[in-house]
Amino acid sequence: MRISARIARRFGVSATAALSLVLTGAAPALAEDAPPDTTAPVIASTGLTDGQTVLRQTVMHPVVTDDVAVTYVIVRLGTGATSFRCTIDASQGISCPLTIPVAYNGTDLDVTVRAFDKAGNRTELATRVHVVAVALSGTLTPKAGTAMRSGPMTATLSDISTETTKIEMTDGPTGAVLSTLTAAPWTFTWNATATAAAPCFRLSEPAGNSTTYCSNYVVSDETPVIESVWAFYQYGDDRFGRMAGSSRLDEGTGWIGTDASISAHATDKAGIDHTELWVDGALRGSTTASSPYFDWHDATRGKTFANLEVRVTNRVGLTAIKAFRLNIDNVGPTVQITPRSGTMLRGDHINVTTTVTDQHRIVLPRSTGFSSQWQPARLSYNEYLPVHGDGPVNLSLPVYDEFGNPGWASNWVTVDNTKATIGFAKAPKNKAKVKGTVKVTAAAYDKYGVARVQLLVNGKVIATDTTAAYKFSINTKKYGKKLNVRLRVYDRAGNVTTTSARTWYRR
Repeated sequence: MRISARIARRFGVSATAALSLVLTGAAPALAEDAPPDTTAPVIASTGLTDGQTVLRQTVMHPVVTDDVAVTYVIVRLGTGATSFRCTIDASQGISCPLTIPVAYNGTDLDVTVRAFDKAGNRTELATRVHVVAVALSGTLTPKAGTAMRSGPMTATLSDISTETTKIEMTDGPTGAVLSTLTAAPWTFTWNATATAAAPCFRLSEPAGNSTTYCSNYVVSDETPVIESVWAFYQYGDDRFGRMAGSSRLDEGTGWIGTDASISAHATDKAGIDHTELWVDGALRGSTTASSPYFDWHDATRGKTFANLEVRVTNRVGLTAIKAFRLNIDNVGPTVQITPRSGTMLRGDHINVTTTVTDQHRIVLPRSTGFSSQWQPARLSYNEYLPVHGDGPVNLSLPVYDEFGNPGWASNWVTVDNTKATIGFAKAPKNKAKVKGTVKVTAAAYDKYGVARVQLLVNGKVIATDTTAAYKFSINTKKYGKKLNVRLRVYDRAGNVTTTSARTWYRR
């Protein structure tokens, strides 16, 4: 406000008006206000001259300038759809490698260079040239990529294009010429060594067209390296998905279970040809797969170990062998669950105790709630299983040891929270007068079975019967003038039901 006041005094206006002058002053020009770029690039040269002879493999170097920058350059052949994108380098200029289709061989062809700048302006320039496009071909034996031992070898090219007048063997794709032939047979001798560059073969014809075949031969005198051997196990599925594990076998202390997949990891410069698994001197399996797996199954009781060999042969016939003793555990864990099968229970939950024993670690379903599925043996733990309603309940647990051997326990228990019914089937009525020995018969029922029926006189149990039809005798002389009689029933789950009392009077 001090600045506004000084401005106001200078111009003779109010401070508010002075502040308005400051805020509404002319803004500086922005970059967006610059005039648009409408100038197209300039092509000084396509890099070719009219009437020039061009070969099938040609590299053009157009000369293109722009007042801002050239961003994109392509070359189009004739009026067709064949086009090539050029590379733009600040120091090397523009380079456009072409591979002209042999269909244009012997024709005059317009080669058009089209250039673009950042604003989208474009220009183009065409040069008519004469095309000599010959594609030379042949078949190399041994084929490219063949693996071999060191030493002199013979490479032959056959089915050569008739236009070919010279073939050169070079030291790699860009190395020196090692040998030149100008007529068949096109057979070369190469001294194969592990350190030498694999030879390439350049086919040429009089006009200058050429085709190069690189052999990419692999030379090795080394055996494969077997880095490790592993066993992989499946522990079945739980509600969270598949459970799996692994163990290393080749360190002399390895263990394996009844069933597994055995895998060997090996490396070799020449490439792996095949892998074999030998068990106790017998071939168990052979595979050419790049990631070899062998099925393992041995449930022989009492067998505690086996002698294994993994043999890996490379593409030049050299074999590496890794032999080791393998311990076998083909016995699953022992599982005990309480309550035992047949137990009758009551309440809203079941207290379940599970005990698992094994000589190795055990693997539990993730649903058990442990932070890790892998637990040491012996393991004992409690669970509280909520129940809803009456009926049978299965208490089961599938477990494995760490080598995939299964263990299992399954107990069926019955939950009964419904009380049994009890009543007097035969007995004196309430307030009856009795004397001597009185007979009482009870009527009791429970869906899952009656455990026992008791007769109570004056609050004390005087008799118990566990066999239907639950008959009792009362010697009334043992009691006073007044008897209060009740019946009580227990079902097998422990639920209790008691009748109302009948009062009898002794005569």
